[in-house]
Amino acid sequence: MDFKIEPGKNRLPLIRNEEMVDELDNLDDEQKALGKKNFSMLPPTEGWMMLGNDPDCAVLWQVFERTLTSLMGGDMQASPFGFMNLSTMIIAKEMGNEYTWGCMSAGLMSAIPDHGYGYRGMVKNQMLDYPDCDCWTDEERLCMKFTKAMIKSEMTDEIMQEAIDSWGSSMVVRRMSWICYIVGMSMMQQAMNMKYDIETEIFPYGTWTPENVKMTVDNLMDTKDQLRKFWTEDLNTFVSAEKEMRAKAAAEGLE
Repeated sequence: MDFKIEPGKNRLPLIRNEEMVDELDNLDDEQKALGKKNFSMLPPTEGWMMLGNDPDCAVLWQVFERTLTSLMGGDMQASPFGFMNLSTMIIAKEMGNEYTWGCMSAGLMSAIPDHGYGYRGMVKNQMLDYPDCDCWTDEERLCMKFTKAMIKSEMTDEIMQEAIDSWGSSMVVRRMSWICYIVGMSMMQQAMNMKYDIETEIFPYGTWTPENVKMTVDNLMDTKDQLRKFWTEDLNTFVSAEKEMRAKAAAEGLE
């Protein structure tokens, strides 16, 4: 596939169908087969279509997202005002990522009434820059302050201690990992100059009802166990000469 960047347009093609996969001359037959399989495995949004330029990387990022979702205790990116939702919105806003901000706003506007937030939820969506506003719960306020502190490199002992006391150290690591995931995706989307197109990216009203969120989360809950099995039973051990080099350095008096 010959692709020339047009000023103001996406800097990589959006791989929308199997015919476009076949046109990717840089992929071998196995990669093309994987790319076609991915259409049944990935969300049908343009962010994932961009990653379709390398099917293996698309799989990597999707496994990352699924695993983190399965580790979050029932939370999901589409659940209004949970940690995953708030952190994603804040990161998109702080990084100026129009694409993710548009996708998340469309999904959130659909989900707010279905999850019973009503008018209050509509107002909260406009108050992300004001974490001290009394529209937020203490938990939501901590999620917001923690995310902003991390992405701005302004983390303090006080915010981290509050997070540890509220969530536990394991969940702190998981939530920091989610932040890293969203920041990484945002960086790629901005590097590709992706914009939000309401005609192609809008979520149909009623997509993220509580029932649909639960169904999706339940479907992903085994991911952490599957990945753990892959890690402990299927992957090779890490090979490094570090131990031998340290012993050699010690013997030669270099340490």
